Amino acid sequence: MHLLFLLLSPLVIFLFKFAYSTLWVPWRTQTHFRKQGIRGPGYRPIVGNSAEIRRLYAEASSKRVPFDHRIVPRVIPFYDRWSLMYGKTFLYWFGCNPRLAISDPDMIKEVLVNSSGSFQKTPFTPLTKNLFGEGLGGLEGDEWAFHRRIVNQAFKTERVKGWVPEIVGSAMKTLEKWEGIRGEKDEFEMDVHKEFRDLSADVISRTAFGSSFEEGKRIFNLQEQQMHLFSKAVRSIYIPGFR
Repeated sequence: MHLLFLLLSPLVIFLFKFAYSTLWVPWRTQTHFRKQGIRGPGYRPIVGNSAEIRRLYAEASSKRVPFDHRIVPRVIPFYDRWSLMYGKTFLYWFGCNPRLAISDPDMIKEVLVNSSGSFQKTPFTPLTKNLFGEGLGGLEGDEWAFHRRIVNQAFKTERVKGWVPEIVGSAMKTLEKWEGIRGEKDEFEMDVHKEFRDLSADVISRTAFGSSFEEGKRIFNLQEQQMHLFSKAVRSIYIPGFR
């Protein structure tokens, strides 16, 4: 009997912790915000609203891009849908983690400039960290401040002014290419997204590395693939041992 108790104790403790973190804490959090008038899509154990977020992204990607300035339904479709349903401030769930969507400028400013450590960035999972690397966007505290000082050196006014000839050269090269595509036609079509991506990549490679986009094309293509993988990983629930 004593042996059976020793064997079952870890299982009971695990089930208690699991129920506490996946059921009790989300219910208490949701109740807390509802008392303040903040609502949102209902919580689903373990997965939260991640499945619906992926579905909304897939739905938005399957539609033609409208010829207007309403980019929110395309870029962050879940925010567009839920802000209409629950208001500009709402609570949603990524797994068991609550996320509060806000749009008030003063509140956003408080979050972005607060230096007390009250607001922390969403931590990366092991998978997303491998894809994102040790970039400035993923660092916190003293490590962030150290890397920020290094980055600032690259964007001093005098150095940025020195980039102007390279930027103008890239822009002129793109305009000449477009003129060649147009030829004698009064109207023509092109993939503007791809053209501006190539222009941006050419400017970055010339100013940062002193090379043309054509020479670094493979690197930029790999970075684009990496960005795509990261965006998929960051919208998925991480389960250790699975990809």
